[in-house]
Amino acid sequence: MVVATGNLYVGAWSIWSNCLWFQDFPLKKGQEENKKDSSAAGFDFDKDFKETLESFVQAIMPSKMDYKSILKFDLNDYVYENIDVILIPSVMGRYRGPSMNKYGIGKIKYVLEKLPCQVNRKPNRKIITYQTSSIGQADEKYIEEFTASVLPGYKTLKELGVERSNAKKFGKDTKQLTLFSKNKPDSFSAVDRMRLIFPTEKYVEDSVIGAEAVGCLFLKKDFYESGRLPKKIFHQFEAPGIIPHLKVFIITNDDTTINDDTIIYFGSHNFSPAAWGKYERDFTQIAINNSELGVLIPPMKGNSQNFYLNKLFYCARLSGT
Repeated sequence: MVVATGNLYVGAWSIWSNCLWFQDFPLKKGQEENKKDSSAAGFDFDKDFKETLESFVQAIMPSKMDYKSILKFDLNDYVYENIDVILIPSVMGRYRGPSMNKYGIGKIKYVLEKLPCQVNRKPNRKIITYQTSSIGQADEKYIEEFTASVLPGYKTLKELGVERSNAKKFGKDTKQLTLFSKNKPDSFSAVDRMRLIFPTEKYVEDSVIGAEAVGCLFLKKDFYESGRLPKKIFHQFEAPGIIPHLKVFIITNDDTTINDDTIIYFGSHNFSPAAWGKYERDFTQIAINNSELGVLIPPMKGNSQNFYLNKLFYCARLSGT
């Protein structure tokens, strides 16, 4: 199986930089394999991977058609084991209750709450470094919701909801807001914690293939100039003249050191509410407009994240040459 940042388009596999994750799953040999327990900290990686994959494949099929009849294979015929990543799908629709835990930022939030990284709720200076090829309507409000979903130790969605409710109630009365707030104002805000990597106009013009092959990059000029997208989050993409089509984010402390607590995502999700999902009805519902699939590499012992980062960057270099 392969999960890639590239689409089925010639540019993705010839002139733009991309990366991919792959793993071979053998066929069952007449009987169920004697599998080892893959659960860790209450999360079964193998089981979740298989169930998520089957659910996603079925969801993207034409209405009321079984994927087996179209694709001519059965995912149940394979052995899913030794998996250390988590599939993060997005499927168009609106989801409430337990279904919110299956898609987009809802699933990342659900997974991280089951892993040790979310146990420690002490204030921290963790940041999200995100390289994307497309930026949707991700205003400051959405950055805050995204950060609360994927960043361990940051405020919860419940806390964010209380803050917004109090803000509506008390307006600019900061004294009342502080009185009714459970936590002191965060001096290291969601915007401070987001670093968005995107190529500049000059970089594109000076690239090896030039601006005429820049179709994979998308950011509406009107939205960028509206002031709704904080410009302080932007960081310049730098590479030897290639156009990036990568969608990768890495969660670290603000010193950017890769360690056992690092979290890595890569896949087809660009930085947009359409791809990741947007909360509605006071965070009781999530709405998604796109179909996406990516891989989350959770915190691991033994600094395994460096292994994955080296593989990702290797793929990026190959694709960009």
